[in-house]
Amino acid sequence: MSKLSDNTTERRFSPRAPINSEIKYRLPDDTNLSSGILINVSQTGILIGLKHKLSGDTILTVLMESHLDDEPPVEISTEIIREASYCENHAYCYGCKIINVKDF
Repeated sequence: MSKLSDNTTERRFSPRAPINSEIKYRLPDDTNLSSGILINVSQTGILIGLKHKLSGDTILTVLMESHLDDEPPVEISTEIIREASYCENHAYCYGCKIINVKDF
C-alpha cells in the first residue's frame, strides 16, 4: 500500500489564474452595488478584495463587467468560505466558492 502525500498546503482541485479586474457585488437582500476587485479565479472559486467586512457563509452576487458596451456582465453567485490575508489595496480579502454562473 502506498503512503499518502503529506502535502496539505494546496487544497484546491483546480489551478488559479491571476486576474486584476474591478468587480461590482451585492448582498442577497440589497439592490445597491458596491465595488471590489477580482484577484484570481479558478474553476471552483474566486478571490476578491472588498472594502467591507463580511462574515463567512455570506452569499454574494459578483458582476464582472466587460469593457465592450454590447456585452452584458457575467453574473456569479458565490459564498464566502474564508477570509484571506493577501488583498492588495482593499481592506478585506475573501475566498469564495462559486455556486452558479448565470447563463453558462
